[in-house]
Amino acid sequence: MKLLVEKKFAGLYLFLTNSNYRHYIKLLTFYGNKKRFKTTEVKLGKINLKLPDCRSFIPQYEDIFVEENYQFESYSENPVIIDCGANVGLSSIYFSRLYPTATIYAFEADPEIFKFLQSNLSTNKCSNIEAINKAVWKEDGEISLSTEGADGASVVYNEKSIKIPSIRFSDYLSKFENIDMIKMDIEGAEYDVLMDCKDELAKTQNLFIEYHSHKNDNQKLGDVLKLLEDLGFRYFIKSGMKRKIPLINFEKTSSVGFDLMLNIYAKKLDRNESN
Repeated sequence: MKLLVEKKFAGLYLFLTNSNYRHYIKLLTFYGNKKRFKTTEVKLGKINLKLPDCRSFIPQYEDIFVEENYQFESYSENPVIIDCGANVGLSSIYFSRLYPTATIYAFEADPEIFKFLQSNLSTNKCSNIEAINKAVWKEDGEISLSTEGADGASVVYNEKSIKIPSIRFSDYLSKFENIDMIKMDIEGAEYDVLMDCKDELAKTQNLFIEYHSHKNDNQKLGDVLKLLEDLGFRYFIKSGMKRKIPLINFEKTSSVGFDLMLNIYAKKLDRNESN
């Protein structure tokens, strides 16, 4: 009975005690049925945002501000945070509020979404965030990006692909002595980038990776986890996609053909923490 009561009233308790949860309910109520890919402005407490697509933004807000999936500990007075796949800026704004003295580098590859990122950082006076309109990749130059007008741009080639500038992430990381947090949500490019910059990742304390595998490619999760182990990270994994009866619906994919999406949280632990 106690468990039933806790489950039944968990939402009410959150609503009464957590302002971010109340904002989330507001989003569901007023914007949950809004037409896709329609520019909208929303106010969530002290945060004002211009969005290209409310429907895809709502789960972002839940993950970042309600569940606080990007929260981490830093013992630096001026943390260095690199946000790869910053989208409209919500994660970077979260980091800025978590650590106001941090220096944050926000990479967003999609040129149209980048405009929303710039606008939101300016509106919310995020002076400690540098926005960079390039794709993090394994080499400087250009890369094909498939765009869809919200948070679903990926390196999967199709008729909507455009050429956008890329930066070799390994070279970019080399200028830092220490990095407190890297968030990597780059829709399928993560394996190539991680393997290319593995030597530079050793200086990172916290790492979030949204891992994807495409139905037409070999799955490489084992390689990613082995890399993290070799670099001294401990990791925790959460599923990033829902699939009912997985062994029956085994070939179910996302709209761009991903058959696996996982959220990997990796952290360097000192000897005392790991015991």
